[in-house]
Amino acid sequence: MRFQSTTLEQRKHHVRDIISSFDRMTLPLEFRADVFARIDEEQAGRSQSEWTRQGDLTGTAMQWGSHDPASWETLNRWQPPSPRAKLFAEKLRRLFDDQFKKYDDLGSVQAQITTAGSRTSFDQICDRFHKLTQATVVDLRFRTEGHAHTADVLLDVLARVCRSQDDISEVRRSPRSPTASATRALPQTSLYHVLIHEPALGTTDFMLEALETLNEVSPRTLAARSMRQRLQTIDALLRVRHAPFSYQTRLREVINN
Repeated sequence: MRFQSTTLEQRKHHVRDIISSFDRMTLPLEFRADVFARIDEEQAGRSQSEWTRQGDLTGTAMQWGSHDPASWETLNRWQPPSPRAKLFAEKLRRLFDDQFKKYDDLGSVQAQITTAGSRTSFDQICDRFHKLTQATVVDLRFRTEGHAHTADVLLDVLARVCRSQDDISEVRRSPRSPTASATRALPQTSLYHVLIHEPALGTTDFMLEALETLNEVSPRTLAARSMRQRLQTIDALLRVRHAPFSYQTRLREVINN
């Protein structure tokens, strides 16, 4: 992608994607929002010396890469689109895995100090699941390749969320629990229950927009035999768990698209 054939708005998104790919735990959408917001036509017209941010290498690279042809070319050589797409999917999996671990850790002794504390942690985890999915939707609309890597992560996460109903509650029944009575005092719930079965009023259907976006931007990705089989397995899990009819219907539309 040549500098002259892109707009500043396109370049700033690509530059942020390139530089954020070197950060193991921050998605492009969440990377250096302060610098990203300042990159505009007004800044482009300033003296080049003003693009340099003393003590801030990534911020300087984002601004120079967005405004300067030579810097743009250099950054694109650092991290071409295909490796970036794979790195994004690996990062996304890492971030979801981190939330699953926090979820499991709600069964630890430390997490069982108060019911209120556990409720807060659980709500934060569910909120993070939604935000990661929403960030993925944005990325799918931006990225032009590597969609199969992202699809692999999304289907794995959705299946794990469905299976969370089997043995996990807000504070998981666990041998690590200090007393059985302490565990019984806490209300049972699960990721599946809150994200899919009975979501909070006003929240979006978990993961479905991301899968629909995948079908929109890369129709062949979910049509692959292995992907379709995984979707059908998820569909079966939802039926067994009596998921909301509207959720099941939207997923089947994804499968049958």
